[in-house]
Amino acid sequence: MSPNIVLCSAFINNDYTFSKYYHKLPTLGIGYLAAVLEKNGYRNVSIIDRTLHVNESDGLLADILKKNPDIVGFYSVSENYKFVSEMFRRIKEARPSVITVLGGPHVYGMPEAALKPDWIDLGVNGEGELSLLKLVQSNFDRTLYPTIPGLIYKEDGQVKTNPIVLIHNLDEIPFPARHLYPPLNRYMPSIITYRRLPATGMLTSRGCNSRCTFCHSGKGEFGLRFHSPEYVIEEIKHLQKDFGVREFFVFDDTFVANKARAMKICEEIIRNNLNISWSCNAKVTYLSDDLLRLMRRSGCWLLQVGVESGNQRILNTMKKGITLEQVERACKAAYNLGFHIKTFFIIGNAGETVETLDDTIRFMISLPVHYSSVNLMTPLPGTEMWDSVEKYGAFDKERIEAINYLSDKPAFVPHGLTEEILLKKFREAYLRFYLSPSTVMRNLKVLKNFDDLRRFTKASFLLSKLLISKLKAA
Repeated sequence: MSPNIVLCSAFINNDYTFSKYYHKLPTLGIGYLAAVLEKNGYRNVSIIDRTLHVNESDGLLADILKKNPDIVGFYSVSENYKFVSEMFRRIKEARPSVITVLGGPHVYGMPEAALKPDWIDLGVNGEGELSLLKLVQSNFDRTLYPTIPGLIYKEDGQVKTNPIVLIHNLDEIPFPARHLYPPLNRYMPSIITYRRLPATGMLTSRGCNSRCTFCHSGKGEFGLRFHSPEYVIEEIKHLQKDFGVREFFVFDDTFVANKARAMKICEEIIRNNLNISWSCNAKVTYLSDDLLRLMRRSGCWLLQVGVESGNQRILNTMKKGITLEQVERACKAAYNLGFHIKTFFIIGNAGETVETLDDTIRFMISLPVHYSSVNLMTPLPGTEMWDSVEKYGAFDKERIEAINYLSDKPAFVPHGLTEEILLKKFREAYLRFYLSPSTVMRNLKVLKNFDDLRRFTKASFLLSKLLISKLKAA
């Protein structure tokens, strides 16, 4: 008999200012796992994907147990690891026979520590489709554990970690099992990142060829692999036909890393007359004028650009692989073609000083962009920054729950700076950017219809709440 498998993702809505207004799209990782299991004949698979407060854990537990699970898998990032671990403990307490499996970035970064609790049976290191399938096919025969790629297991009181596993031919993977998720109207993208609903996210590649010190991809273990343009177009058609999707956001670290493939996808969207709105992350070094023009023609209207710092020395320390001149050129070119642009910056990087923070704020304001997001540097397990953090500043690796890039409380303080300075510059960056007359005018100019006005009004309301909270904290 096919086992009952429940795959879960729980985003914790904590008290951080950003988290309160952070909107969510489906967690695709568990959808790929479910799709691969279903493709191989395992039909009793369920998905639980939601945002909740910690005090709502009783309801989550009840929903999991209602599925009468044989296997429960949880996706975990560092900030929710303790919550997930506690859920596993309670599941085991209620039903000791349930097999618990942990996956996600936190397990990749800290496999031994993550598997330490007795109530977490197994873990998956890296991409989990093949690992979980082979694990289920093995019927949990412990003698086969050493042969399952990417599996993390316990033997004689020791945590054993098999080599990481990657999917090299991504087109072999079925589309995420979106039919198992809650309806799309239960999710909502950020108010500034969509034009039409229903909207959802999709992946067209995995990994990254950049080496940023703050990112899991920075060590190069995941490589960079692509779905073919044909696969991507078929998935877009699937989203339109089966779910009525009118807009999608490409979750790839940088959609434009392979120019020929990106252009082919855009050409096929146009040729098939798909009438879809979309947006993506983009590294400035790949944004050529001809690619930008084709992206606009195919329905791309929003670019999200990781800049991180307005000081070249800091960018070099982060191994960002870009120059300030490249950022300026790409943003100006995209703006002139009518794109909306959102930039991302990080405050409190390794080697940061008050002067470099001021450079970042000045640069942030100088760019012709519509939105900007500022986060506090948060070292993540499994990154180069995590490995060398003591060299650069004060950081408590034991406070796992504080590892949250949406936090408005510094977890890492560079040598020579203080928490007070970081918070002051954090607030200053937001206030000076969004209250800049240039920013205000850019956003007013793009209002074309009532829907634009409605979103702008709502976004302004949320922004005012953010700014007010920061002023009160000042």
